Amino acid sequence: MNNPDIIHQVLNFLNDGSEEMIKDYMLVSSEWMKAVRNLDLFIAVYRKNIKKEQVELMMKSTCLKNLTKLTIKFTDLDGVKAFCDNFAFDRLTSLAVNDSKLGVEGAKLIAQCQKLSNLKELNVSVCDLHCEGAQVIVSSPVFSKLTSLDLGWNQIKDEGIKSLAMSEHMSNLTQLDLYLNLFGGDGLSAMATSPYLTNLTDLKMAELFLGEGIDSICDGKSLSNLTRLDLTENDLYEGAITALNKSLTKITDLNLTKNNIGDEGIEILANSKFASTLKVLNITDNVLNPASFKAISNSQFLSNLEVLNASSNFRVKDEGAKLIANSPTLSNLTELILEDDSIGTEGACAIANSQYLTKLKKLNLSFNKIDEEGVKAIQNMNIQAKVGNDKAKGCPQQ
Repeated sequence: MNNPDIIHQVLNFLNDGSEEMIKDYMLVSSEWMKAVRNLDLFIAVYRKNIKKEQVELMMKSTCLKNLTKLTIKFTDLDGVKAFCDNFAFDRLTSLAVNDSKLGVEGAKLIAQCQKLSNLKELNVSVCDLHCEGAQVIVSSPVFSKLTSLDLGWNQIKDEGIKSLAMSEHMSNLTQLDLYLNLFGGDGLSAMATSPYLTNLTDLKMAELFLGEGIDSICDGKSLSNLTRLDLTENDLYEGAITALNKSLTKITDLNLTKNNIGDEGIEILANSKFASTLKVLNITDNVLNPASFKAISNSQFLSNLEVLNASSNFRVKDEGAKLIANSPTLSNLTELILEDDSIGTEGACAIANSQYLTKLKKLNLSFNKIDEEGVKAIQNMNIQAKVGNDKAKGCPQQ
C-alpha cells in the first residue's frame, strides 16, 4: 500500500506518537516518508526527568518538523533554555508546559522566544508563576496571537490579573482558564472593564472563592460576549445570580457547582432573562430542595436547556424528580444527570414515563435508591443510562 493519500489517512489515526514510532514508519518506503513529512503531528512528552540533551535531540529531529501540538514537562531551567535556544518547530500552534518548574525565570525564557510567535494555545498551569511570572507571560508580544491561555493554579493575585486585563497582547483571547488562583473582586473588575478582553467567550474561574467579589463582573461590559462560564466552588450567594443576570446576555453553558446558592438562588436564576440562552446548566451540590426544581420546571426562560446536571443535592428525592419529569419547560433536554439525589423508584419511573422528556439521549441516576422496577423502567427508555451504582443492566452502554 503506497498510495500517499491512504498512507496519510492511516497516519492520522496516530493521536499520541513517539519519535521512534514515526521513524519506523518513515523507513517503510519513500511514500510513507513523504506522508509523515506532510502530517500535522501531536506529541506528548511526559518523562519525569527530561534532560537538556534529550530536548536538544528532539529539536533536531527531521521527522518532527510538522509538529503542531506539543505537551512537554520541564523539571529544570536547563531544559527550558535548551527548548528555546534550539526551537525548530515552525508550525507549532499549541504548547502545553503545565506542571513544569518554570517559575519567573522560565516564564521569561519562553516569553522572549520569538520562535513561539505562532502559538495560538498556551497552557502554563501549575508552573509556579505567581504574579510576576504571569505578568511576564501576558505582557509578551510573542504571545499576541494567543486565542487560548491556561494560567490555572499559579497563585496569581489581583495585580497579576490587572496586568492581564491591561495587556494589548491578550486581545485575541477567546478562552481563558484562571482556576485556583488568589485574586478577588478587584481582579475581576479589571477584567470586566478591560478594553482587550472583549473577545472572551469561554472563561473558567473555578475554586477562587470569590464570594461577593462576583458582583464586580457588573463593573463593565467587556465580558458580555461570554458563552461559557465556570464558577465551580466560589462560595457564591443567592444574590450572585442577580449580578450574572446583569452581565451575561449570551451565556449558553453555566457551571455553578458547589456554591450553596440554595433554593432562593435557583428561583432567581429561573426567573432571570439571561437564562433564556442557557443550553447547559450545572447546579451540582448546591443544597437544593424540591422547591428549586419547581422553580426550574415553571420557568419561562429555561426552555432552551439541553443538559441539566443537578447531582449531589440529596434533598431532591422523588418529589424533585417528578417535577422535572412533568415539566414542559424541560422538553428539550437531551441529557439529565441526577446522581446521588436520594431519588427512589417512584421518581425514576416518573422520568422513564415522562411525556415531555422524549428527547433524552443520556440519563444518569447513579447512587440513588432505585429498585428493580425502576431499573426496568429506565431500561425500557432505550437510551444511554446509568442507575444504581452501576449502569442499568441491559441499557445501551455509554
